[in-house]
Amino acid sequence: MSGKIITRHVHPPIPADMGFDWCAFHDGDEEQGNYGWGCTEAEALADLARLDQERAEYEEDMLRDASNSSDLRYRMYRVNQEKEK
Repeated sequence: MSGKIITRHVHPPIPADMGFDWCAFHDGDEEQGNYGWGCTEAEALADLARLDQERAEYEEDMLRDASNSSDLRYRMYRVNQEKEK
């Protein structure tokens, strides 16, 4: 993912030391629910980077697996990719 990353000090009303005081997300992606969480702003950013990496690896694996066939998953993936553009 690229673009602006937003961080917020949420401090939710849950018991202390739960590790969710900060969240990080890509600007414009709030509705998708892809948030990184952490005790600190740096941890939230690192968690978001980890999630972005996992998502990229999943999409790469899905494309590689599907590119050898013309199955429905591959066609659905391509349709979704076009919708995001």
